[in-house]
Formats: sequence, C-alpha cells, structure tokens
Amino acid sequence: MLFNSIKNIHIAEKMKISIITINRNNDSGLQKTLNSVISQSASDFEHIIIDGASTDNSVETIKKYAADSVIGNRVHWVSEPDNGVYCAMNKGVVRARGEYLLFLNSGDYLFDSAVIDKIITRLDSDIVYGSLLLSDNDTSKVVSYADKLNFTYFLSGTIPHPATFIRRELFDNQLYSECYKISSDWEFFMLAICRYNASYKRVDDVITVFDNYGISSDPANAELIEAEHKDSIGRNFRHFLTAYEEMKMLVEYKTRIDKFKGNRWLKLGYKLGLFKQYKYL
Repeated sequence: MLFNSIKNIHIAEKMKISIITINRNNDSGLQKTLNSVISQSASDFEHIIIDGASTDNSVETIKKYAADSVIGNRVHWVSEPDNGVYCAMNKGVVRARGEYLLFLNSGDYLFDSAVIDKIITRLDSDIVYGSLLLSDNDTSKVVSYADKLNFTYFLSGTIPHPATFIRRELFDNQLYSECYKISSDWEFFMLAICRYNASYKRVDDVITVFDNYGISSDPANAELIEAEHKDSIGRNFRHFLTAYEEMKMLVEYKTRIDKFKGNRWLKLGYKLGLFKQYKYL
C-alpha cells in the first residue's frame, strides 16, 4: 500500500515533533496509544503510524483515526510487510518531518493530555528524556533514569526509548541497526552519546505509560539482549571488547556496594581505600 496522505508530507509546514508508532496485530494496544495522542492539548506535532500488514482490526482503527477532523491532517500511515521492529521504526524516521522524534509504539501511551505542551519548550538538547510509568493490573511504578550518561552507564543500562525525544538530525549519522531483534535503540543511544557526543538532558516529568509486556521486557530474552550488546560493543568499540566482561562485573559490584553505603563497615572500607577500583565508574 502506498503511504497514505502522502500529499500532506510536502505541503504541511515542518512540525516540532513527529510521534512515530509502529504496530502489528495489536489493535487493543494501538487504541490506547491513539487515544492518548489525540487527547494532547498541543498541536505542533504529526503522527506517523507504521503498521506491519496487520490482519486484526488495526487498519480499520487507523483509518478511523486518520479521518478524525481534529488530528486527521497531521496523521500519515502505511500498512505493509516489514522486516521487524527496527525496519518499521526506520520507515518512520525516513518519513518524519519533525525537529524531534518520539517513538510511542502500540500499547504505550502518553501519561496525560499535557505531555507535549509541557515538553515542547524544553527541547534544547539532542536527546531529552523523562520517566516511564510501568503499570500492570495490580501495581504501578515510576522509573526515573540517570542524569549522567557515559560508556560505563550503557554497559548495564539505557534510557527510556518511549519517553525520549531525539533530534531528527542524529539519524543522519545512522538509522537503527536492523541486524538486532531487541537492542538497536540501546545501541543508537550509546553511539549518539559516546561516539558522536550528542547533548542530552533529563527532565523530571513522566512522559509515557509503558507496555510492560513487550519483547524487551520478557526475562526469557535476557541472554539474547546480552549477546546483542556484546556483539555491538565488538563492532563499535572493539578496543573495549576484551575488558567488556570485567567492566560489567565491576559495574554490578559497584551497584551492590552502593546499596549498602550506609553500612558503617563499608564506610570504613571506602575511607581505607579498599574500593579504589570503583572510583572511575
């Protein structure tokens, strides 16, 4: 299928934000996502929906959404086969006209109707990220992320893809790698910050309610994620590969130690210099 509303892409003025949603056979989750976007009080954004040839009711939902009189002229969508999550996301990047991109995939939804209004005046760095609300049937928890990012941080962490606004120009260096199943967003952030020196800023706002049932959240994929991370380090930072396992171990040990810094014996250990090897982390 040809890209729908293609005429609007070149006629409409450049937007501040492009919200990109990918979807495949997740109509119920997609409806949550679309409802949160259409409810935004701001209007300086476009919404690009990349559907992977869904066979459920997703396409009908998208058509109804794109016909809405409030947001319809800012919606552009396609439904066609793709080669996976990052292939679909790259399609969205190529079509985006916004100065900043937000990837809000089906099942994830914006925290409230003021999210775009509140963030739009604070988009002054290459990467601006906020917090996620993780929610399931019984509990909810706000997850915040570090405000200092470096290579060591990315050995064991990342920043929240569904709550991060990325300057469009960063994708001129590279799109998402399509050789990975889960880790290409992690790789993108690591390269942007550690290789290309992209500027970044953390904001305190909750941006997105995260669908905690996605592929990256499944504990069964932990080994695959580790393998993809190690492969990426080897391809992009080969001189660090031999020390990769040791550095990860040091980071894990430091995390454990930091949890008990109030312990008087650990305080004495720091004072005596027993943990010097952790000071660069």
